[in-house]
Amino acid sequence: MNTDFEKRKEDFLNALNAKYPEREQKWWQFGYKVYTTTWQEAAISKLSDCNGETISIRVNLKKYLLLACLLALFIVLQLISKFKPSYFFWIVLLPYFIDLIEDIWNRDVRIVLSPDGIWLNKKNGLIPWNNIAASYIKKVGSDWTLRYLQLYFYDPVMDDFKKIQYPLRRLTIPTADLSFYIEWWKITTKARIINKSEQQY
Repeated sequence: MNTDFEKRKEDFLNALNAKYPEREQKWWQFGYKVYTTTWQEAAISKLSDCNGETISIRVNLKKYLLLACLLALFIVLQLISKFKPSYFFWIVLLPYFIDLIEDIWNRDVRIVLSPDGIWLNKKNGLIPWNNIAASYIKKVGSDWTLRYLQLYFYDPVMDDFKKIQYPLRRLTIPTADLSFYIEWWKITTKARIINKSEQQY
């Protein structure tokens, strides 16, 4: 193990903690934007083991195909109805419907978790577990419906740490289970550094 690199990674994580200190949220801030470490998020999961298997994650076709069919039926009924919907209706619904269809149509694997690292579709290729300094789940919105995986990792080409944010939407597993798999692999590959904000867990 490269002790210099491990020290550099730990220093970077400490700098992150200093930049984004854990603060208690006021009532008007609650529910807008929340960051939790994948370690904290994994505590919600009911999983107990990963069995060392490579996991490929796609869009949850079964669930969202049904939703798309219901929305298509609703749109058709609106078109043939005597009461025409407002422009606001089309501005809100149609982009969501098109986005939903694109996700369903594209059956590419979105995330791969393997012994070698984590791979994110349309991003920077495979990120080895040992190169990851910190991993968070970012939750946005009044009910936290928008979720992102946020990784801070070392890029050997740039010889620097980078941030990557990946949307977690319409996937086959919940964010708690995804977080469990990430932490399982980080522990198994001895790549995990304890974040100061996690020491209570």
